[in-house]
Order: sequence, then C-alpha cells, then structure tokens
Amino acid sequence: MLETRDPLAAQSEILERGYRSCRTTVKKQLKSWSWLVSNVGGDNKRGIYALLAQFLKVNDLLDLESPDGEALDVLKEAQDELANAFAGECATPELAALVETCRRYDVSKQNIFEPLQAADGWIRNRKFDSFDQLDAFCASVGGSMIAALAPVLGVVRSDYELPAIAAGKTIMLTQLLANCVDDIKHGRVFLAQADMKDCEVDVSRIKLRQSTPEFGHLVRLYTSRLEPRFKEAGEVVGCLDLDGRRSIGAMLGYCWKAANKMKSEPESALSVDGVFSTGERFAIKSKHLLGMDPKLPFVVTSHDHH
Repeated sequence: MLETRDPLAAQSEILERGYRSCRTTVKKQLKSWSWLVSNVGGDNKRGIYALLAQFLKVNDLLDLESPDGEALDVLKEAQDELANAFAGECATPELAALVETCRRYDVSKQNIFEPLQAADGWIRNRKFDSFDQLDAFCASVGGSMIAALAPVLGVVRSDYELPAIAAGKTIMLTQLLANCVDDIKHGRVFLAQADMKDCEVDVSRIKLRQSTPEFGHLVRLYTSRLEPRFKEAGEVVGCLDLDGRRSIGAMLGYCWKAANKMKSEPESALSVDGVFSTGERFAIKSKHLLGMDPKLPFVVTSHDHH
C-alpha cells in the first residue's frame, strides 16, 4: 500500500466531530450500500465517510435548477467554501474531516472540485443532448468519486487514477440506467435526449413503469455501450490492494450483474424493488461479507493480485 501521512493533532476535537457527522450522514443515506466497505477498518473507514459525505452533497445539488441558465449562488458558495477549506479555513467540522482525509491519503483536490463543476453544468442545462455528454458527466462525478476513494481504500500503484475514473464512470452509468424511473420521477432525466428520440421512448410510460418494446430497445442500447466500458474499468483492479480490490471490485461486480440482467430482462429496470430482487441482493451482499466475491469476467487475469 502507498505511504500515508499521520493525522494532525491540533484540531483533533473538530476533526472527531466532523468524522462522526460524516459517518452519521453516510450511514443514514447510504445504509443499503454500507456492506461494500464492511471490510475496511480504522481510520481508512473514517476517511471513506468524509469523502462520501462530500459526494452526497454534490448529489443533493443535482436536484437544483437554474431558471436562467446562470450559475446559482448556492453552488458558488459551495465551491468557495471548499477552496477556503483547502486553504486552511474550514467553515464546518465536516470540511475539516474532508481536508484532513485528502491530506493524509494524498487525494487529488481535482477529484473533489470536478464533481461540483459537473453539477454546475447539469444545473444550468438539466439535460444531456448526446450520450457523449452523459459519459463525460459520469466520468466527472462517478469517476472522481472512485478516484478519490481508491487511495483511502488501498492502492498499490501510483498510476491508479485514470483506471479508477473509468471504473467510477462505468458504475455511475450502470446505476443511472438502473435508477432511471426514480430519477425521472424526480425531474432528473439523465438519459441522453438523442437516444430517447431515436428509440422513440415515451417518458410518461417510464414514469408509470410500463414495459414497452421502445424502452427495451433503449436499455439494450445502453447495456451494449457498457460492455466495453467494464473492460476498461477492470484495469483498476491491478492498482488496488486487498481492501481496495474487495470494495471497488464488489461495486463493479454488482453493476456487471445488474447490466447483464437489464440486457436480458429490460423490464427489470422498471421494477419498484430495483433491478435485483430482495433475495438476489441478499445473496450478493452475503457473499461479499463472507469474502466470496465472484471473479470479475471482464478483468484480465494477469492484472489480478493474489
């Protein structure tokens, strides 16, 4: 594992409050996903909570919209607060925990600021005309998230960042497809406008969870695009140590299974319960907790570390 730095002692009380607050936020909002980092312990898990709490803030911003296409004050304030925090002036204990995590694990600041910049673009336009625009957005948000988490989870190579961005982008693209109904119900149509037009998809039918040949065509179009992206994402495995491989590998494995199920059963993306049944989710989670994660078929064997 790459060398990490010792925590600062001066602000220990503020940092402790910040880490506790981040943990509470993440546990509450991402309760169903906590199993993915169950194998990580100690200070590393605290760092993960600090990073995830920041990305949850970005996710909340995606609900906003600019009526005139201009930058919102609240977004500018968030960017300024973040810049000030990295300059040594933390407005909240949570920001102090975030900055300390980035300092200790050498997390690139770019991977913290990039999602805010992407959120700004989304808020101003509230749509993606092409799949390439959606792809770039997922690289900026999902890719930055995994690239930030990777050194905290555990990396063994310094060139992990680009493969991690590819992995995060693929994970986010898969989740946006799997969660498209809930997003559309909340006014967030992430799917590319050109694709919906070409597939002649009726958004109102998606809201009603009605399975149609047009929706099936759209789902298969997206899953066909995901396949080569999983191969690119798999490059990250060779950059990770045991904890990193277990957590990020489990995320990729879960999304790989989801993409394949949506490919064979497009209507699963319309299910109220999600792509997987309760039993299927329990089985995937249980195997991970027992250290029985399946081998990822899109990962080149020579990149595996034993």
